Amino acid sequence: MAYEELGCVTCHRLTSEGRDPYRRRSLSHVQDKFAPGGLADFLEAPLRDHETSRMPDYHLDAPNAASLAA
Repeated sequence: MAYEELGCVTCHRLTSEGRDPYRRRSLSHVQDKFAPGGLADFLEAPLRDHETSRMPDYHLDAPNAASLAA
Protein backbone atom coordinates (compact mmCIF):
# COMPACT_ATOMS: atom_id res chain seq x y z
CA MET A 1 0.00 0.00 0.00
CA ALA A 2 1.42 3.32 -0.99
CA TYR A 3 1.53 6.41 1.18
CA GLU A 4 -0.30 8.33 -1.54
CA GLU A 5 -2.95 5.66 -2.23
CA LEU A 6 -4.07 5.62 1.40
CA GLY A 7 -4.09 9.40 1.62
CA CYS A 8 -1.50 9.56 4.40
CA VAL A 9 -0.40 12.91 2.97
CA THR A 10 -3.65 14.38 4.27
CA CYS A 11 -2.35 14.27 7.85
CA HIS A 12 1.38 13.53 7.49
CA ARG A 13 4.40 14.87 5.68
CA LEU A 14 7.78 13.24 5.22
CA THR A 15 9.96 16.28 5.91
CA SER A 16 10.37 18.47 8.96
CA GLU A 17 11.75 21.55 7.24
CA GLY A 18 9.77 24.77 7.12
CA ARG A 19 6.22 25.59 8.11
CA ASP A 20 3.44 23.38 6.84
CA PRO A 21 0.35 25.49 6.07
CA TYR A 22 -1.80 22.36 6.50
CA ARG A 23 -0.39 21.59 9.97
CA ARG A 24 0.40 18.01 9.03
CA ARG A 25 2.49 15.89 11.40
CA SER A 26 6.03 15.27 10.26
CA LEU A 27 7.14 11.66 9.92
CA SER A 28 10.82 12.58 9.68
CA HIS A 29 11.51 11.24 13.20
CA VAL A 30 9.13 8.27 13.18
CA GLN A 31 12.07 5.83 13.32
CA ASP A 32 12.94 7.30 16.75
CA LYS A 33 9.41 6.82 18.07
CA PHE A 34 9.03 3.11 17.32
CA ALA A 35 11.22 0.12 18.02
CA PRO A 36 12.14 -1.99 14.98
CA GLY A 37 8.93 -3.53 13.65
CA GLY A 38 6.83 -1.36 15.95
CA LEU A 39 5.54 0.98 13.27
CA ALA A 40 4.36 -1.92 11.11
CA ASP A 41 2.58 -3.43 14.14
CA PHE A 42 0.92 -0.09 14.83
CA LEU A 43 -0.18 0.30 11.20
CA GLU A 44 -1.83 -3.13 11.26
CA ALA A 45 -4.11 -2.09 14.15
CA PRO A 46 -3.64 1.56 15.18
CA LEU A 47 -6.56 1.53 17.61
CA ARG A 48 -5.53 -1.65 19.44
CA ASP A 49 -3.48 0.18 22.09
CA HIS A 50 -4.67 3.72 21.37
CA GLU A 51 -8.48 3.63 21.22
CA THR A 52 -8.80 7.41 20.92
CA SER A 53 -6.23 7.79 18.14
CA ARG A 54 -7.29 9.80 15.10
CA MET A 55 -5.28 7.41 12.95
CA PRO A 56 -7.71 5.46 10.76
CA ASP A 57 -7.57 1.68 10.75
CA TYR A 58 -7.01 0.61 7.15
CA HIS A 59 -7.02 -3.08 8.15
CA LEU A 60 -3.59 -3.59 6.60
CA ASP A 61 -2.15 -7.07 6.53
CA ALA A 62 1.40 -7.64 7.77
CA PRO A 63 3.16 -7.37 4.37
CA ASN A 64 1.37 -4.12 3.45
CA ALA A 65 1.95 -2.62 6.90
CA ALA A 66 5.65 -3.50 6.69
CA SER A 67 5.88 -2.00 3.21
CA LEU A 68 4.24 1.24 4.33
CA ALA A 69 6.45 1.41 7.43
CA ALA A 70 9.54 1.04 5.27
